[in-house]
Amino acid sequence: NIKAKIEKDIETNKVYAMLLMEIEKDKYKDEDENEYVSLTEIARLKNFKNPSYVIQSWLRDRNTVDFLFHWETENNMSFQNIGYHQIKVKLSRPSFTLTPKIWNEYTGAIGIISKQGNRGGTFAHRDIAIDFYAWVFPKRRYQLIKMISGKAAFIETIQAELEHKNSI
Repeated sequence: NIKAKIEKDIETNKVYAMLLMEIEKDKYKDEDENEYVSLTEIARLKNFKNPSYVIQSWLRDRNTVDFLFHWETENNMSFQNIGYHQIKVKLSRPSFTLTPKIWNEYTGAIGIISKQGNRGGTFAHRDIAIDFYAWVFPKRRYQLIKMISGKAAFIETIQAELEHKNSI
């Protein structure tokens, strides 16, 4: 019984491993050796001709901006909350388009960077890239949810079996 559960957990991890392989094909390292994943290349999988439109659409989503806020407040001591609040107000205006460059200028963000020139594009920390990838590809989002749910169920089952064995 435990063997079948472990095999299921291994199968679940394959989904995550595949996702990581898909998003980490195109990486960029900054001068501090921090690794960033190319959102531009992920977006090209959805819209080859205009990947920046996919990124801007993702940034237009209030949940995305809130997610980025939480990521930055946990990982960036210099994050400017006031800029985040200014952007939240501007997002309600139909004429406002949020870009990675605007996000960075207002907030001092470090999780998303734009690089101009040869091998340029928009890059993000892996956590942010996973969120972007899941937003762009709902099937992958579903697989991630299944994986998380499967891991939780697996852990609960193991804990119940251990408690049962301890009570004997």
